[in-house]
Amino acid sequence: MNTEYNQNYQLDIEAVTPVYVGAGKEKDWMKDYEFIYDDGFVYVLDLEKLYSITSDLKEIQRISSLIVDKKLTSYLKQQSIDLNSISKYVFELETGLPSKEIKTFIRNGMGKTYLPGSSIKGAVKSVLFNELYKKYSQNGQNTVKVSTDMFLKNKREKAWREIEENTFGKINTSLGRLLRITDGEFNHTKLMPSKINNRYGDDLDQGWKHALDENGEYFDPVKFVTIQEVMPIGEKSSVRFSFAEKLLSNFEYYAPNNSTTYKKQRYLFPNSKDKLASLFKIINRYTKEFILKEIDYFEDESTDYHNKETSQLIESFRLILKKIPNDNSYAILRMSAGSSFHGMTGDWRFNSHLETLEQGKEDHLNLVYNVHSRTKEKALYKSRKFIFSEGTLDEYEFYPPGFIKLSSPDLTITKETEQVIEKQEENFIEATKKVDEIEKEEPVIKEAIVVEEDKKTVVNIPSLGQELASNIQVKVSIKKVGTPHSEVCLMIDGEVHQFKMSGTKKMKKEKSDIAEGDEVLVELTVKEGSIRMSKYIGLK
Repeated sequence: MNTEYNQNYQLDIEAVTPVYVGAGKEKDWMKDYEFIYDDGFVYVLDLEKLYSITSDLKEIQRISSLIVDKKLTSYLKQQSIDLNSISKYVFELETGLPSKEIKTFIRNGMGKTYLPGSSIKGAVKSVLFNELYKKYSQNGQNTVKVSTDMFLKNKREKAWREIEENTFGKINTSLGRLLRITDGEFNHTKLMPSKINNRYGDDLDQGWKHALDENGEYFDPVKFVTIQEVMPIGEKSSVRFSFAEKLLSNFEYYAPNNSTTYKKQRYLFPNSKDKLASLFKIINRYTKEFILKEIDYFEDESTDYHNKETSQLIESFRLILKKIPNDNSYAILRMSAGSSFHGMTGDWRFNSHLETLEQGKEDHLNLVYNVHSRTKEKALYKSRKFIFSEGTLDEYEFYPPGFIKLSSPDLTITKETEQVIEKQEENFIEATKKVDEIEKEEPVIKEAIVVEEDKKTVVNIPSLGQELASNIQVKVSIKKVGTPHSEVCLMIDGEVHQFKMSGTKKMKKEKSDIAEGDEVLVELTVKEGSIRMSKYIGLK
């Protein structure tokens, strides 16, 4: 039994994209009250310095009145007061104009900005939840029991608590008791604008939010923009990561033989000196899958609007994807505000980030308030927040917020460490397995009639295996006309295959009375050896 109570590691953090952890609305800086904007600079006022510019009581009362009325800027300019001399912080705002308020970064009692250990731990727990859910699902177990009745009866908090307990264990012996991550201070912040990318309209076209009730196809760097104080790219911090190894060993020692709680925890953190090796591997695997889902979300061609900004958003995710190391010598994790619903929850509920955009597939377990109808509706998850800055050639650079790099001087990935991790994974799978392993069948090669240069050609479509070329076009039959996708059917070797088709809006323009059974021409998208999507090309 391990005699050390905690295994401690230094965890170094570097911002890969701008990171924002809010201090709360009551700490936001208000224009002409707590900050002044002048000629591209934001001056956050120091009230003690401001009041010290005069000893005249009437003038002090006048300044107080101007602050309350938010008319301080004109007064300071009239008095030719050096704004630097009365400021606590001064920021150069390279892009965007501040509105009525600036969202501030959380600070401690000494006024230092810091990354809360609780925020980092929350992001890590979401990743670990995803890992356990997938492992159990692969082994035929339903470890996450979602009670629809409980959700519909507005007992959501209790339902989510039960889900967490089923996965991580009861509160007194849960995974949270084993992990400790301290806060990490850092020195420099920056003001950057953010804007919401949003699907809108009946066809859920990709676009941008320009007001509470206004959306548009094109990016506007001024409308409905929020200025945030962020941890900028390249800024570094350091925290201490502790794992209660002895506590887990005691849990294991006294646990009933049929308990799987500690087997899950041991799988995540193998009994080796280096817990980070396993953790980094899990985080990187999750981040890769998450980014690929986001890329699929933006590459979706169900709308007619794919402008240059959409391509830039896709590229911003690809750049992060390239930073994930193959040897897991460090990890790329997403945390904090702007990480979206899928990121905050661990992304375990949906195989695709497009799933809830389908009619009838909205998230019935999460009701959100609609400001227009003033009612609660099933969630679609159609919004993403991006931080942006001015780039080159009059273009903007976009950053999905919250990606950080985790590394440690204490990390040593040896062959022995890798063997321990692999063995622990094997033990976990074996211990939690309740169904017989099903042997995988060999891929079946089937045939389809393909249209190519007005000639009928036979093309092999494997149900598994390599991807097909993206320019293969086939005739399909309409099964159901929907928004934003329609359902279509294709006969392959006497067997009917049903899948989705994008481009419904374009199809309806060409034939408004399109109906079930009509044939159209589509271009196939095949991934991982199966038809994932088809794009409408034209009428047959």
